[in-house]
Amino acid sequence: MAARPPHECDCAFSAQSPASVISYLRYYGGIRSRSRTQRSSALRLAGREEISSGVASGLSLSAMAKQLSHSPSTISRELGRNGGIDAYRATRAQLNAKKRATRRNVNFSLVFVNITQLVVVILMVF
Repeated sequence: MAARPPHECDCAFSAQSPASVISYLRYYGGIRSRSRTQRSSALRLAGREEISSGVASGLSLSAMAKQLSHSPSTISRELGRNGGIDAYRATRAQLNAKKRATRRNVNFSLVFVNITQLVVVILMVF
């Protein structure tokens, strides 16, 4: 069987398929990002519940840290980020941690369009 010329091959691309990487990304909406995974050493909801119950029972930071196999500074930072000893809630702390872990996405195509428009305006002035 002889190979067909690229223009006759209809198996890979249709007439509407993009021809370059940029047009592919525009056509299909970008590249799917990896699913997020949490570090194995990161505090989970169960650990935050332990901190919350330790705070309620009046345990020291060192005692809570020993229970969770974390350092006292980790427990101190966790409490400091989430309202302190008086206002710490495990579920709210978990939600806050999840929000902090996600990065803010920047739509670079809009940034580049704005830069292109700016360059065109500057060139028109001169």
